Amino acid sequence: MSDAIDSFLVAKIAEGRPDGGRALRVLDLPAGDGELSRKLDAAGLSVTGADLFPNASGFRPERVVRADMNRRLPFEDGAFDVLVCQEGIEHLENVAAFLRECRRVLREGGELWLTTPNVMDLSSRLAFFWLGIKSFHGDLPNEEATLWGASGESYYHGHAFTLPFFQIRYLLRIEDFDEIELHGLKPSGTSRALYWALRPLAGVCVRRALRRRNARDRADGRPAASGELLREIERLALSPELLCNGKIGIRAVRREGSFRPAEQGG
Repeated sequence: MSDAIDSFLVAKIAEGRPDGGRALRVLDLPAGDGELSRKLDAAGLSVTGADLFPNASGFRPERVVRADMNRRLPFEDGAFDVLVCQEGIEHLENVAAFLRECRRVLREGGELWLTTPNVMDLSSRLAFFWLGIKSFHGDLPNEEATLWGASGESYYHGHAFTLPFFQIRYLLRIEDFDEIELHGLKPSGTSRALYWALRPLAGVCVRRALRRRNARDRADGRPAASGELLREIERLALSPELLCNGKIGIRAVRREGSFRPAEQGG
């Protein structure tokens, strides 16, 4: 499945070409063993790898730097056309701060690609009901099994901070990322079987929840979601991409000024 996801990412990222035909500047973070970096490089892209453990990468040593995703990234503003973060954000102590750094190092109009375990597919929801975690094969986060490594004062956590898609989407929007796309990357047979039985009920529950929240916000004088946004949220919440896949891919575009907070009443 990793090869299939790598191929998907390389194909999608290689579709874009900036003006003048120069090679896209791509940051692969975390680079891990360098496999995705090598594939992006073979596709003719200008790749920089970064990781908390750069010596573990099999990519070109001169193109791999040390970076702690929980801290400021060692790159200039607008240094990259694309940032791809494969299976990275679920390890981070502060996803919001990381996405802020992604925004900083991407140029205006640059693409961010994230892949992450999906805690909103139907089999994960069933596991969460019984165990409070995404999978029946996992364990509850703990300081002995979940801390996978350390580099100085920087920790490499396991899947201790996996976020639901809508929380990631929210953080992307408030950091001026737009054109957000959701892709299913790892179909779950259990979730697909549950989908056909539970999709109608899920539709009723989602629509009712959205309507009630919107009505309550308006009654309390708080900003309420627009009809267009509610329809987008409903479509995503009930999509097979979200409900039937154990891993998801998220694409977003950096658009300065694309988010404007609603004015609060006095």
